[in-house]
Amino acid sequence: MKLEETLRKISNLFNSKPRFPKSHKS
Repeated sequence: MKLEETLRKISNLFNSKPRFPKSHKS
């Protein structure tokens, strides 16, 4: 598994379901 892929998946999940402010965007 690639860390980048995992981070990307998490980012996509956050984008799909924004639970936190856009302040925590990489």
